Amino acid sequence: MNLIDFTKNFIEEIRNDSIIERDTPSNIFLQQMSNRLEGMGYIFDPTILQFYKVGTSRRTMKFDLYAYDEYDKSLILLANEFSDDTSLIGLSQNEINLIASKMLNYIEEVKNGTIFTYIDPSQDAYFLATEIRDRLSIDYLVLDNDKTIDKFKLFIITNKKVSTRVSNLKLENFLNRQVELNVWDIERLYDIISSGKDKEPIQIELEKYNNNIGIPYLKANFDLNKDYDAYLCILPGKLLSDIYFEHGSRLLEGNVRAFLSTRGKVNKGIRNTIIKEPEKFFTYNNGIACTAKEIYFSDDFALITRIEDLQIINGGQTTASLTSAWKKEKAPLDKIFVPMKLTIVKSDNYDDMIQKISLYANSQNKVTDADLFSNHPFHREFERMSLRYPAPPKSGETNSTYWYYERSRGKYEQSQFKFTKKSEKIAFERKYPKRQVIKKEELGKFLMAASFQRPDLVSKGSSKNTIEFANRIDHLWKKDKNTFNEYFYQISICYAIIYKEVDHIVSHAEWYRVGGPKLNIVPYTVSKLFSLIPYGKSINTNRIWKEQTVYKSMAQELDKIAQIAYVFIENSSGILTTEYAKKEETWKSFKSISYDLSTDFINDLIDSYLIDSELNSSKKGKILDKKIEIEIEVLRLAKTENGTYWTRLLNEGNKRRIISISEDQVIRKYICELSKESPKTFPSPDQLRIAWGVRTRLEEKGVQV
Repeated sequence: MNLIDFTKNFIEEIRNDSIIERDTPSNIFLQQMSNRLEGMGYIFDPTILQFYKVGTSRRTMKFDLYAYDEYDKSLILLANEFSDDTSLIGLSQNEINLIASKMLNYIEEVKNGTIFTYIDPSQDAYFLATEIRDRLSIDYLVLDNDKTIDKFKLFIITNKKVSTRVSNLKLENFLNRQVELNVWDIERLYDIISSGKDKEPIQIELEKYNNNIGIPYLKANFDLNKDYDAYLCILPGKLLSDIYFEHGSRLLEGNVRAFLSTRGKVNKGIRNTIIKEPEKFFTYNNGIACTAKEIYFSDDFALITRIEDLQIINGGQTTASLTSAWKKEKAPLDKIFVPMKLTIVKSDNYDDMIQKISLYANSQNKVTDADLFSNHPFHREFERMSLRYPAPPKSGETNSTYWYYERSRGKYEQSQFKFTKKSEKIAFERKYPKRQVIKKEELGKFLMAASFQRPDLVSKGSSKNTIEFANRIDHLWKKDKNTFNEYFYQISICYAIIYKEVDHIVSHAEWYRVGGPKLNIVPYTVSKLFSLIPYGKSINTNRIWKEQTVYKSMAQELDKIAQIAYVFIENSSGILTTEYAKKEETWKSFKSISYDLSTDFINDLIDSYLIDSELNSSKKGKILDKKIEIEIEVLRLAKTENGTYWTRLLNEGNKRRIISISEDQVIRKYICELSKESPKTFPSPDQLRIAWGVRTRLEEKGVQV
């Protein structure tokens, strides 16, 4: 698929979605690009707030979304430049500059206070302007809760193509702060999707920051290792600070950034060393650990000159503290040097290895499996179930479909690029309809709203909600991972259907103002309904699963509750509605509002013991399936490594003294015998599971299994 075809298909899908969502194509594009940029780590917990005013000296102020990056202290504004045209339209340098100037005009009028002349004090835009003005006025370091704005990041999203004559996207400093301009045009979007990557790699030209020279290094030679290369380097503190200031928190490995953003404050110990004893920084600080995909060397191989896809997996606070001290306290960094361990990952399982390195490198910070949730085995299990269990045909349809769980970002779109025929694409979409795609972050919203009843956390945005969701899933997984069975999967899909139905109801409701707080109304409505269900009763998830839609009495109840949620959230007590919805007190207040469920809805409820019975039955079935899978795997492994697999494990276990005499006898007499063409003995199911238990124990002790 070339760029022209991609553009045409992309706009047609936007138009189709706009009909379904009863919204403009421009708004659909804005929402989709917001999700994409958040997923790639460019923006963090964005809020759509479309603002357009003519201000002082008839200067236009316009933006469509705002966000903060609390870790690199940036204010993010985004402008939507969508054109409802399937042809490839150009975007010139002058147009880019004009769009950027409208966002800067807004910031300047906020800083000067003149903005308040043009905004109604009851509007969200007024509350936002007040917040930004206050944060811009802070010119000192706040150790416990630093709300300063050190940088402006401007984004332009467009389905146009940036002209080849555009040569400069760099903007001058504004209000004594750096300005970063990012343009996401249709070609850039096409490149990232067609590449099969889930994000753009960061290219670090070290010579740019270090007086036109690279950095010296020491390579660790591991002749037998094929998965990675390892280097030890010493970075000048100013170089590390400059790199971080330019690229911001995109340098931080995604899960670590989420971890630090919820726990991170200015590290007083690091700061004191920078300010008072900079020459001892190298001795006192543990340095940073980084990964990269590739590095490039000087002609004589004495220096590293360029790093591709650099990610800081440990040492985020060190890096941010250097930049903070330099920017806020004018601390010279010329005496500071930072040790760096750099791992170049060569493994085919690049993302998995990055996750593991990140987990182990942060063990001293008590980063848990939940903190690194994107690689949690829960996702693999949910994906496996999505491929295994088809959804029943809807009324009037004959073929079953599947819900597509997008464990890797952008996988659904990328999978369609391999098709060379239109018929192949049609067949794929018939099996996996676009409306049945569930992203990881979306699953977290569905379950947090329905199962855990925390719409306030859902309202905090995908990143923060995912952290809370991860804690709950990780706890359940460790308690009993057999809970995540076929019935759990079906219930989760039912919650997705309910959530999507509320979204549809709100979008098409006459009482709803387009552009209102739908992202908050939906989870509040879902949570409220589930909180009202009487003890001992449950919604009929079996019926929803079989019909693949909510039944009539539920749809009517959801519509009534959504109207109440809309009025409640809009009356946000003098603060931004989006901020109001994030407060737990807001949810408690809404939850306490008296509401009587309709007789029709109550009559359609079922006894909860029926649900519990289904869950227990499915759990037992999964345990049985797992036993069978284990037995098959033990038999298969016996034939590997020329029939020496279990003998090797037996020797490793005895060498480490972690195999009992009885286990040794079972494996030696029965399991090793399976490698032969005609085994004299055959193990019982219990003996097969003993062998698997030994294998699991050896793996935990670091043996290659």
